[in-house]
Amino acid sequence: MKGVRETVFLCVVVIEVLFFLLPTTVLFVFGMSISIAGFFGANRGVFTPVFLYIAGLLLLPGYSLYSLWWLIVKYKNLTLDTIPKRIWVGLIMGIALALWVNLPIRLEPPEFISMSDYLHNKVDYGLGPVVVAMTVIFIIYFKNRSNNNLHSESFRSATRSDEA
Repeated sequence: MKGVRETVFLCVVVIEVLFFLLPTTVLFVFGMSISIAGFFGANRGVFTPVFLYIAGLLLLPGYSLYSLWWLIVKYKNLTLDTIPKRIWVGLIMGIALALWVNLPIRLEPPEFISMSDYLHNKVDYGLGPVVVAMTVIFIIYFKNRSNNNLHSESFRSATRSDEA
């Protein structure tokens, strides 16, 4: 039963990564490359305070994506207690940024954008990684909870056999 559950968890994570996280990561890397190349192309390599602003805007979501990818790669061997604080900070920062970027300021898209493109952009700009982060955290929590129940059951049965 445990092997089936682990396989289902793995399939869910792989599907979510392919459909939600990979497009966001590709979009981020492409945007970061264009931003850095454009900045240095326009400023001829001169360091200005605007570069710090651009770097800050790129580093926060970049660190958040790094934290999420770190969690995905290592989720099989983690419990909620063993996730480092730096990864929690990155995940919380990423979720906050994604929710801030996707505030429902406009409930319907402008006339020149279709509803499907509007929703697709919402997923690409952060809601997809939020879904992946919540799913992976839930899987880690559920896996840890079921392992604790298994260990407590085996402990109880071992204690009963020792008492007899």
